[in-house]
Amino acid sequence: MFIKVVGHGSRLAAAVSLLLLVSGLSEPTLAGDRLRLRYDLYISSMRAIEINQEIELAQGAYSSVMSVRSQGMAGLFMKIETDMKATGSIVNGMPVPASFKIAQKDRRATVNWDDPNRPEAVRDPALAPRKVDAVDAALAEPAVDPLTALLHQGFAGMDNVCSGAERVYNGREVTEYRFDRLDDERFDDNDASVYRGPVVRCRMVYRLIAGFSDRAMEKNRAEPVVITFWAAPVKTAAADKPLMLVVALSGKVDNRPFKGYLNAATISGRPLNPASLASR
Repeated sequence: MFIKVVGHGSRLAAAVSLLLLVSGLSEPTLAGDRLRLRYDLYISSMRAIEINQEIELAQGAYSSVMSVRSQGMAGLFMKIETDMKATGSIVNGMPVPASFKIAQKDRRATVNWDDPNRPEAVRDPALAPRKVDAVDAALAEPAVDPLTALLHQGFAGMDNVCSGAERVYNGREVTEYRFDRLDDERFDDNDASVYRGPVVRCRMVYRLIAGFSDRAMEKNRAEPVVITFWAAPVKTAAADKPLMLVVALSGKVDNRPFKGYLNAATISGRPLNPASLASR
């Protein structure tokens, strides 16, 4: 996913991308599960971005709708207005993408996975020929959309979360999310986020692969974006094992610290578990 951010580049885009790792709930239902989530991202203690998402998970399918907006004074420096939707099926316990749409103020893209090994995109405006060639070459390796890529980590379960890498395609750019597991911790009443319970602390390295400017690529190679995040195990009717939901994260944007929290989360009107809050 690419978020147009004035003066902050790929680091903030990586942070927002990570917040797409959302799936799971506390109590399974027979028909499937609907999650309503709100994340708030703070830069230097100032609330800068709000992310709202609704996810539907069933035993054989999933869909996700998300909006990302800059907030308050941060809107003077960062212009973020992004809407996304992904749909797909769940095959052998893992999400498989079918379609992805992203709309921003000045550009749009739609991707279809009719051929699972070769996604096809419609873009407005069109990419420069040089970028098209680079994107096509990068898609020689399998790629999924941003929402599905991070759901793969969620469906890995607590034992295998935060391992391996995902190649990600949003219709215009190709990126890579590489994950490492750090340690096990616990969130209680003294921690930010509405979630209470066990968590896994992880690291994600965000790399630009194709479709970006030469300057952005050079900067990312010299200083890869590294984000620490905390993922919580929760249950859903869509999987046999707990899914992993990001409940907090931290890093830096141009040497300024940022933090993000899950500040609202309900499943059919209920908190994630009896110890958690619905909002804060």
